[in-house]
Amino acid sequence: MFKNYPVYIVIILVFLYLFIPFLAPLFFELGQTNVGVAINKIYEPFCHQRVERSLFLFGKDGFVKEYSVDQLKELDYLPQTQANVNVWPEYYGHGYYGNSEIGFKVPLCIRDIALYLGFVITALVVSLWIEKKNKKFQMSIVLLMVFLLPMMLDGVAETLIEQLKFQFVPMWFVNDWARRIVTGFLFGMGSALYIIPHFFDEMKKVKGKK
Repeated sequence: MFKNYPVYIVIILVFLYLFIPFLAPLFFELGQTNVGVAINKIYEPFCHQRVERSLFLFGKDGFVKEYSVDQLKELDYLPQTQANVNVWPEYYGHGYYGNSEIGFKVPLCIRDIALYLGFVITALVVSLWIEKKNKKFQMSIVLLMVFLLPMMLDGVAETLIEQLKFQFVPMWFVNDWARRIVTGFLFGMGSALYIIPHFFDEMKKVKGKK
């Protein structure tokens, strides 16, 4: 068990990438604002961090909360502007951290959380299964695409709706959490099912050459 430790190092690194954003709200709550901001800044290039697609922790109305842009406007925590064809949709992500009333934002959107969680869980299960059963399997590209396509198509559709300003599509549909969680988790699962067996094969080849 754990003979192929490089695989588990990769899984641990992905887990840490997923876990660290949850420390940002904790540091804000503890008054360590600089650390919270630093974590947000580190993740900015990798995630839009939009408020309507992110978790908020440590708010007064609940430990875990989610908000729409309109809800945050009603609470006076976002500018009171009127969305129209020129600005729709309104983007609030980078640089918005939340506060002690509504909670502090996790700087990784819900789809990314689902994606990396799906990868970590699947990668760990597959790795333990391969080591215990000493069996190999390879997932076909066709099956891989079954897992990846839902998120890819959803992402393209969302981008087109927002960039072309199709206001007849309700924002609750564009930002639907259930769809984003499911497509993200499937993407993470498919990636792990495809990558991990190949990882094991490559390590066997390396060991065979020694």
